[in-house]
Amino acid sequence: MKTKVFLISFLLISTITLNAQNFKPGYVILNNNDTLMGEIQYHGISLMTEYCRFKKFKDASAIKYSPSEIKGYRFIDGRYFVTKKIDNQPILLEMLVEGKINVYKKINMGKDDFYIEKEGKELTILPYKIIHTREESRDYYHSSKTHIRKLEQYLQDAEQFIPRIQKMEKPNQKELINLAIDYHNAVCKDEECKVYKKAKRSIVAFAEPFIGIQSNKEQTLDLYTSNFGSGGAYSIQDKGNFLYNGVIFHLNFPNFNDKIFIRTGITHSNKKFTYKILQQTQYSTSTENGEISIPFHIEYIAPIGKIRPRFSYGLNIPLKTGENFGTSTSVTTGVIIIAGKNLRLSITGELTFISKSFILPGKTQAYSAYFGVFFKL
Repeated sequence: MKTKVFLISFLLISTITLNAQNFKPGYVILNNNDTLMGEIQYHGISLMTEYCRFKKFKDASAIKYSPSEIKGYRFIDGRYFVTKKIDNQPILLEMLVEGKINVYKKINMGKDDFYIEKEGKELTILPYKIIHTREESRDYYHSSKTHIRKLEQYLQDAEQFIPRIQKMEKPNQKELINLAIDYHNAVCKDEECKVYKKAKRSIVAFAEPFIGIQSNKEQTLDLYTSNFGSGGAYSIQDKGNFLYNGVIFHLNFPNFNDKIFIRTGITHSNKKFTYKILQQTQYSTSTENGEISIPFHIEYIAPIGKIRPRFSYGLNIPLKTGENFGTSTSVTTGVIIIAGKNLRLSITGELTFISKSFILPGKTQAYSAYFGVFFKL
């Protein structure tokens, strides 16, 4: 048990460590307005608004810049971070929209904080919180409205947007980006605003048809007691190598985290099961081929690089045969290879266990290796 927990932990840490080294082409703007072209580390936004790690070329040592040392940095044709002062302290904010009204974002204690700025008006946060009151032994909760009043003040020269602002229950990236674009287009006909980060889809889905081999260990289950031991009736998973194929769907919620996915779909193994039932003094034997399962995993996929590590762990729920063995757990690790503009290939290894207690691994059940094609739906 300790060895399995160590293996799963090692694979998880290794995958995240590999991703932590990812750098993308970009540039840094120093305080003297010099621009340094090179590569910038791409990781979670909470860290990217704390500092910038930059290197001039692939094998160079990385230099860490604090907000006070730079005016900003940007990934080529991508995200843009600028230094601003809040209470006279320099901080890095992600710029979402630049126009007649600017919109910025920062992750603070796991929560999205949004800022707006306009010519003639200072940079200000759009505050939001849930207010709790208690009256006559009853609890009441309601949303603060300060963000609405702030937006009304900054957009007061375009009254057509007031009803729209008043419907914004909570500051959010999609609504603020679209509001800033529409406001700019309404008050400025001469130039377009710049959108550095488009409003994200609420859900992004990928499909991965795959084919490979599953190597099964022999397991014997006592059907009367649901234990692995001796009894009058058995379900036996036969030992051998079998065809393993299916389609995996990877679901991502970008507004939550662009690296964490729900991994599900349908898988088929051509494994063989033998059933033995004791009748008087002899066993009657029957066999069934094939197992269909639905995986439900939490998955991590590195967001950048031509070779993207990934890792998942979760449950596999059997639908056809093998159900006597119950739900299994498995850990997968592998890579996604960017082979072309619209072509992604996948290589995956999977270790499956008979569940000991819900999602905790028990006895090793199978080893699998498979190849797939990974594409966006």
